[in-house]
Amino acid sequence: MTGFLLTGSMLKAGKKSLLAINAVLWAIPGVIISTKGILAYSTTVAGCNKILYLIAGSLLTLVFFLFIFSKITKKYTDRILRLPDEKNSVFMIMNLKGYLMFAFMITLGIVLKSIHTVPIEFFAFFYCGLGPALLYAAIKFCCKIKTLAQ
Repeated sequence: MTGFLLTGSMLKAGKKSLLAINAVLWAIPGVIISTKGILAYSTTVAGCNKILYLIAGSLLTLVFFLFIFSKITKKYTDRILRLPDEKNSVFMIMNLKGYLMFAFMITLGIVLKSIHTVPIEFFAFFYCGLGPALLYAAIKFCCKIKTLAQ
């Protein structure tokens, strides 16, 4: 990927590259969580419940994206576009609160998976909503890169 510059001990990148980094950081867990959700869904949910889980997961995706991730992607996109220099530290893609949120979400996921009393159906439902919402967020970052290129 072009736009990277290593100066001293700081890795710097252009604004389009920073948006691309954000897209990748959202897409990777989106793919992983979607895959786990689909596997949980396909192995545990049976019969008519499959349609209900699919509808519920789709609604959850919509809620996550519209009310949470669309606001976050706009906030981080605006943050990157307001950066003063053409080349900025790759760590400027999020503020401290954003990094803490990512750490919290990862920790929560690990804790939930380690609690064996949480039913697999919960993960089928939750992951089938969360994963695609994360992927939509990644797509939003990519769309902004495309508009900057024009």
